[in-house]
Amino acid sequence: MVLDASAVLAVIYNEPKADEIARRLPGAVMSIVNLTEALSVVAHRGERPADFDALLREAGVEIAPVTAAQAVDAATLRPLTSHLGLSLGDRLCLALARERRLPVLTTERRWSEHEFGIPVEYAR
Repeated sequence: MVLDASAVLAVIYNEPKADEIARRLPGAVMSIVNLTEALSVVAHRGERPADFDALLREAGVEIAPVTAAQAVDAATLRPLTSHLGLSLGDRLCLALARERRLPVLTTERRWSEHEFGIPVEYAR
């Protein structure tokens, strides 16, 4: 399972479905870019990003670097998804999932408007 930043933020801020998402953290993978997105929100809210980074790692979440193949895939997705407003982080999350042939977990319903070739699961 590949985690989108929105799924991790739902756990951090105890949003709806947080418990369900938290149970799925062990063994999940997250792009370093999505981790940066989530931790940037944490920092913006005046909290310590390092605390939440440690929490994710202790929960068994693998943090994956961005590969050149993912960069190409994310760039290729841009014209196909620009109408959805997907960020670079969103597209890199999808590229990681496609590269590893894993489903994605997100809270972003707008992703349902396009077929990405991998399962996308929605929490909320």
